[in-house]
Amino acid sequence: MVTIFETPIASDSAAIPPVTENVEPRLFKTDAGFNINITALARIARDDIASVQTICVPSKVRKHRRRGGEFETPTLSEIGGGVGHDFCQVVAETDAKPISIDNMLSINQDPAWANTNHGTASVEIGSMFSVGWRARTDTVILLYEITNIEELVLGTKTVTLKDDETSPERPSRETMPIAKLTCELCGYSVATWRGTNSAVPDHLHALWIATELRMKSGVDVPFFMDVMRMVKTDDEGREIAENMRKRVYATSSPPPDLFMTKVFEEILDIRANQFSVLLQGDRSRRVDKLRVVETLTLDPVANTIDVGLVLIRHDDTAPMMFCLKLTPVNFLSTGKRMILERGLVLNCPTYERLRAELENRTAAMAIVNLTSFR
Repeated sequence: MVTIFETPIASDSAAIPPVTENVEPRLFKTDAGFNINITALARIARDDIASVQTICVPSKVRKHRRRGGEFETPTLSEIGGGVGHDFCQVVAETDAKPISIDNMLSINQDPAWANTNHGTASVEIGSMFSVGWRARTDTVILLYEITNIEELVLGTKTVTLKDDETSPERPSRETMPIAKLTCELCGYSVATWRGTNSAVPDHLHALWIATELRMKSGVDVPFFMDVMRMVKTDDEGREIAENMRKRVYATSSPPPDLFMTKVFEEILDIRANQFSVLLQGDRSRRVDKLRVVETLTLDPVANTIDVGLVLIRHDDTAPMMFCLKLTPVNFLSTGKRMILERGLVLNCPTYERLRAELENRTAAMAIVNLTSFR
């Protein structure tokens, strides 16, 4: 199993470069289209990290349907990585952790195209993303926070993407606006033959290590875009839930703030195995959907909810049951984000709603089946 998100990295430089005042941030746009020019950005950062403290990047504005509504939103995609590419881009939430289901627009199910565009997510002011680049002995990882969003204007014209400028795989049905994202450098790691210069705050370590792993991985493993949705419970799910009740599986009970971290480690391990098998055989077959079985048991006296989670594996590794005691206090993280994905709490936004939902059920244990988007 690959361990991520925990061990801080050594840092030769403990601080992010100071902000340069009264200087128009440089726009890092590819010549051919409206994507981030990662190569140009990383090469400049390698030689002068302070010069990329504040930058601008393009962002395609797409329509996003969520909970019955539709709105336009700037987007970024996770791209690149693996041994076949010298760059990558990873998108995160405002807390620098993996994308939530609410902000997902699409997931690429074809592993043959995972390096081109693994998935696309909506972003907002405060959202985080990273870029990575390598060339021979040089490796650059940059972590950014979006601080402003406006229309992209080149010269005197507001920029839009026309139908004939889109890729043939996913043509647009109408003109697509382009936004300009102003971004502040929040962490970085630059390694060359001259040495290492890095400053990665602890709260950004998850995003940093996910980017590093994506650059090193021999397979196109999704790191920050493996989100779940609820599906109907079937016989396999009920059987696994019964085994969970009997404590058949080995258990792991991480603290609440690390619970989803451990779950994502398990997802990463499962995906790595799936992709390695595909790479040895027929790459035209899509990746299998990731299945999850969850049990929720309410203790009305103690006002706690026991959560059990098993990710179904089809390799030789024994499944692990992740356990958590959910309370009114730990339902939300310090950043006011739910510590569990929305589907894992029956789409209930508060602990009180989740408790009421469980109280209305006749069975002592609620069984929830989930599956990944792919």
